[in-house]
Amino acid sequence: MKISIIFCTIVFTIMNTVAFGQTSNPTRKQTETWLLEKMNKYVSPISEEDKQLELPQINYSKKTAELRYSDIRFEFVDDNLIIRANVTKTDYNQDGNPVTTFSRKVTIPLYDLDGNNYFYYSSFFFSTIHTFIKIEDSNGKYETTSCFRISCKTDSEFEFTDRFDKAMNYLRKFVKKPKSTEIF
Repeated sequence: MKISIIFCTIVFTIMNTVAFGQTSNPTRKQTETWLLEKMNKYVSPISEEDKQLELPQINYSKKTAELRYSDIRFEFVDDNLIIRANVTKTDYNQDGNPVTTFSRKVTIPLYDLDGNNYFYYSSFFFSTIHTFIKIEDSNGKYETTSCFRISCKTDSEFEFTDRFDKAMNYLRKFVKKPKSTEIF
């Protein structure tokens, strides 16, 4: 009799687990897929204006260049978020406002994201603590920064920003910090 009760309890528990859905957390692949779907859905072509401070005049808003992004694509490669885009740059400091076009690749290390907030003024916003974000252009320009933002429209889904933050922080749990081979 006791064996029947124990057996029935085990079978009932297994059936409940299967019948009532997922009891474990999403996998890394499921999390990446959800994030890519949302980023690709809500990214919007952006215009980023470079500003400069001219001395001795106090002119904080003089536009020096404008970058227009198009064909923006996201992917996860190894432990990095990669953003690729085509860029059209208009340089207002040169005669005739010359326009150049190039492709851009932004590499964001997932392990070093600060994890606080992935949105800033209607933009996906990624900032790192110790490691730099790499920005490589097809025209040979290379730079590093501690933050990168790309415009998005996030007001379409209920509590989207909170859910996106939660998913990004969950994904970070799968990523290990690289180990240095140096002494210090």
